[in-house]
Amino acid sequence: MFATYYITSMKVMADKAYITKWCFWSPGEGSAKSPPLPFVSPMAKRRLSQLSRMVLHAIHEVSQGKQNIKITFSSEYGEITQQLKISEEILETQKVSPTKFSHSVFNTPVAVATIAEKNTAGYSAICAGKDSFYCGFCECLAALYSGADKERIYVHGDELIPEPFQILSGGANTPFVIAFFLSLVPSDCSIEVPKNFHCTGPDFAKNFLHI
Repeated sequence: MFATYYITSMKVMADKAYITKWCFWSPGEGSAKSPPLPFVSPMAKRRLSQLSRMVLHAIHEVSQGKQNIKITFSSEYGEITQQLKISEEILETQKVSPTKFSHSVFNTPVAVATIAEKNTAGYSAICAGKDSFYCGFCECLAALYSGADKERIYVHGDELIPEPFQILSGGANTPFVIAFFLSLVPSDCSIEVPKNFHCTGPDFAKNFLHI
């Protein structure tokens, strides 16, 4: 229903939207598990999950120095490693650390990024299972086509699923993040958003960005 609503909206108000800058990051074989984030203090980085680090890196790369631009964040699993730690803590102590809880909520990555980037424009966080990438992208385009925003950042990613949860997800996954700076105005190196992109983030990167 969520996706259908936005698809209908785009058919009514659609023009064209452009990816003016993009970032795709995934840990390669033998490389670090998360981006280095040289612009973040070591103490702040120590508290961040793999997902939060990847999202912060991607948003920083595509923000183009703009501090007040709305962001849409989506993920299939969110802060799943932090959720596992909390579940283990409940089993062991029947208590939950406030610090761990504050870093386990679904919107933690985008919240951390907006604080680090001093972005006060606001954000949305979307979880729609395997359609999370598609639905998040639709939400961004709906905002652009409706005139609510002229520019918007979209970021989607997932961290490595902890081993205890892999039996539910069908096995280990490949951590990644993909982010776009979206605009109604093309630039010299922009890419027009395709009309049919009902796919996953990695598939979009492969088929449309040719990564």
